[in-house]
Amino acid sequence: MTFIQGSAWMKQYVYQKVGMIARLAQRGYVVAIVEYRHSGIAHFPAQIIDAKNAVRFLRAHADEYKLNPSQMFLMGDSSGGQVSSVAGMTAKSGKLDEPINEESCEVCGIIDLYGAVDVTLPYGYPITLNHQKPDSPEGMLMGYDITEHLEEAKAACSKTYVNEDFPPMLIAHGTKDTMVFCQQSVDLYHALKDAGKDVQLYLLRGADHGGAAFWTKEMITVYDNFFKKCLGE
Repeated sequence: MTFIQGSAWMKQYVYQKVGMIARLAQRGYVVAIVEYRHSGIAHFPAQIIDAKNAVRFLRAHADEYKLNPSQMFLMGDSSGGQVSSVAGMTAKSGKLDEPINEESCEVCGIIDLYGAVDVTLPYGYPITLNHQKPDSPEGMLMGYDITEHLEEAKAACSKTYVNEDFPPMLIAHGTKDTMVFCQQSVDLYHALKDAGKDVQLYLLRGADHGGAAFWTKEMITVYDNFFKKCLGE
């Protein structure tokens, strides 16, 4: 499983959640925390390209890392939820892609944890004062004032790709998230349902942006069951 660390699309601290992600390893999953080019050095879609190539790299080195190349997943939180969802949703279409090898970047399932999946949603980031401006996290991702380029910015929104061919998705978001408004996940869920996609949504009552609520024994079991369902177990 490929995990994309949240960082407001800035430099990622890939060891930040090792302790929590280890709980998935305890269930028998191999987890690779991968790093993408951050917004300070490359604008969208570089992050999506890098996530797809991380899957390809792991598949090419499956023997070395003791992976099953036919059982790959994408999982990410916050900005990583946007990266993992868009990468997974467009893996078959060839959109937003620059392959580094001939391996497939397709996955068996996608988990989006409190993802920043809609950069065009007004006030989608409650504690950010400079919403969608060039110096906001989402503006730095796109490289411009999003309010002046709303149509162009939709390319970074997960719900833009709901009609693509992609695997099941699980979404989880805290109802008291002060960094990424949970409406982003609710809107994505409804868009996926309306498109007839296989999707699950968990709203964690009272949970803020990330934290232990998403890594309880109960939620690890939710993720575990999702993986097994995707694999037909």
